[in-house]
Order: sequence, then structure tokens, then C-alpha cells
Amino acid sequence: MARPKEFDQEKALRKAIGLFSQQGFAATSTDDLMRVMEVGRQSMYDTFGDKRALFLKALELYVTEGIHSINAELERPGSPLAAVQDALVTFAQRKDLSSAEGCMGLNAISEFGQRDAEVTRITRNAARLQRQTLMRVLRRAKKQREIRSDADLDSMADFFESTLAGIRMAAKAGKSRHSLPASKNRRLCVKSVHAARSPDNSRATGKPEVMPPEWRIARDSAHLVST
Repeated sequence: MARPKEFDQEKALRKAIGLFSQQGFAATSTDDLMRVMEVGRQSMYDTFGDKRALFLKALELYVTEGIHSINAELERPGSPLAAVQDALVTFAQRKDLSSAEGCMGLNAISEFGQRDAEVTRITRNAARLQRQTLMRVLRRAKKQREIRSDADLDSMADFFESTLAGIRMAAKAGKSRHSLPASKNRRLCVKSVHAARSPDNSRATGKPEVMPPEWRIARDSAHLVST
């Protein structure tokens, strides 16, 4: 009996991620996966399991790497608020954000909602890790008096997460990277930073602090979107 042809498992899994990102779970057939991954049926099943098992492995890798990338930006040395701002700008400039590539995490949430326990576990774990890092950075910003002592850090985190979700949705709708809020995010972040600056910084600039409307709706809208 002929042995199954060996293949690069990570490369094959990334090709599966690309296909699931474009088409979602239901619209992707096993034959589609075999063709894109360049593997035989038996090799695919022996290595990854059935289509659902492969989807879950691909989703976990996708969201884990995505969160790691965002968290690496958030944890850069220097100003904590500058790191938050730059994390949004860098995310908006990602090359895989396009209607052609799609977003596997967004597709999974749109397709399954909270009906699938495993999908929910993967996306919630990723969101929790990102939130923990973000809150740690915001607390550092407060400690360094970059933001007011009475700033609502949860609302700031909601705003950040809602902005990420909006960027993903805009990309899926066909917005190019140039029209995504890369430069707009920078202006929006700056405006938001000014709204949260410490009183000492406000007095230094002589400018009144105005809470942008995006922050006021962030808490109410955050539950409608997810990372």
C-alpha cells in the first residue's frame, strides 16, 4: 500500500485559513480544501481531522497570531497612549485586510454567532487576552499621568475594540487600505487621547477637554461587535 505523500502541515493550514477567510465554513467544501492545500483526502483527515476540526485548528491559529500581533504593538516601549494609537494605525495597514482576503475571525462570528461552543471558546479566549493586555497598557498610561486619574478605562478599551471591529468590517466591504481609517484612525486617536489627558496636560495646552462622540457610544456598541 502506497504511503501518503508528506506535506508541509503549517503551509497547508495557512492555505486553509486563506480559503476559510474568503468563503467561510459552510461555503467551503472538503474538495475545495484538498485542492487549495494540495493534499489528498486521507492525508488531510489523518493530519487535521474532518472539515470542522480543520476549521477550528485554522481559526485558533488565525486569531492567536492576530492577537499576538496587536499585543506586540500595544506593549512597545515608550508612551502607552502612543502605543495604543499606533496599534490601531498598524492594524488598519495590514496587507491581509481586504474584501478578497476576508477576516476569518469576523467570518466565524458572523456565521456562527454564539451557537458553536468551540468557535465561541476560541474567539472569547483571544478577546480576553487582548483585553488584558490593553487594560494593562491603559493602567500604565494612567499611572504615568498620560490620562486623567478618573478616566474610564473600560470605555477606552471598548472604543479600541469597536474601532478594530469597524476596520475589519470596512475591509470586508471592499474598502482599500488607503481608504481604511489608517490616517483617520491617527486623527481619531489623537482626539481621543486629548479627551483623556490628565488635568496637568490640559492646563499646559490651555485647551478644553471634549469627549468625542465615538467614546460615548463605544460602551453601547461594543457588545455588538467582537474581535
